[in-house]
Amino acid sequence: MFAATHAFLSMAAAAGVMGISDPVSLGIAAIASQLPDVDTTTSLSGRVLWPISNWIEQRYPHRSATHSFVATGAIAIAALPLGYWGQWHWWGCAVIGYFVGWLADSYTRAGVEAFWPDDARLVIPGNPRARLRSGSKAEYWILAMATIATIGLVNLNSSGGISEIVGRGLVLQTSTAAEMLNKYGGSQVVWVEVKGSHQLSGQPIGERLEVLEAMGSNVLAMDSEGKIYQVGQGAGVQIYAQRVKSTLGEPLTTQYETQAPREVGADEWIRSLPKTGYISGRLAIDDVEEVLIAKDPEQYPRVEISGTDVVLTWATRTQVWEALRDFWILEGDVIIRERIRGSA
Repeated sequence: MFAATHAFLSMAAAAGVMGISDPVSLGIAAIASQLPDVDTTTSLSGRVLWPISNWIEQRYPHRSATHSFVATGAIAIAALPLGYWGQWHWWGCAVIGYFVGWLADSYTRAGVEAFWPDDARLVIPGNPRARLRSGSKAEYWILAMATIATIGLVNLNSSGGISEIVGRGLVLQTSTAAEMLNKYGGSQVVWVEVKGSHQLSGQPIGERLEVLEAMGSNVLAMDSEGKIYQVGQGAGVQIYAQRVKSTLGEPLTTQYETQAPREVGADEWIRSLPKTGYISGRLAIDDVEEVLIAKDPEQYPRVEISGTDVVLTWATRTQVWEALRDFWILEGDVIIRERIRGSA
């Protein structure tokens, strides 16, 4: 069987079983699929590892000891460092790649000694005329199908897998968007297409919003004008969502900075903030009872008073300045986010 056939069968199996799509994991599966043929010096792995293959070739028949469950167990043990110092799925890909690599040879006319040291050969199928001959048209068909399966599974896994794709298309709720944000929000923009109504006015809405934050099963999302809303169902939402379709958008990098301002004029501190940043957190303000905040009940409150503190939620620098520029900050804890699109 061709080295490429072994490689693509093993990569397809690893992608299907482990749900992986990264090139390192796929490469480990492909390399491991070549190792069973180290028992002959004419194979790809035999030529690369000639001293080892020469030693094995002189002692064991082709497709015997290295094409067995015993050898698979030995590889599983030998590959443990991949899981310990690397990623656990690297270990899984190594074991799957090796196992599929020799199992594929059981479909050839000679079969394999799968139960070595017993020399009985596993040959599939039982009809000799239906068995695979290396280099035949049938193998080219298998190689083509394995290649297509690998590409398809890698693309499927890159999109989050079957369950996530079904969730995006059929589970039309904000909970799907919240799950997607938790999974991909650090590297991609998450969008929701919302059909519902404004909670206060009852006015219908059909709009595409950018998801900023998960709030339980609801989400905090921003429209094209920079207004933000809690979208979903239940108390506190500004947009009651009847139908929500979630999609992934362009690459995104979010830069975080935490600050704890103490005994500083608000105007001075606000001027030090990045112009494109979003500020969330709390500030203890001197004379907080004198702070006046314009409220729009149809939007989520980005600057509000809670007890003796001013609470900020994805507030812009301009919004914080308009509310607090004339006051004194006693203390505070905030996080500043900058969302940079087009880079991940």
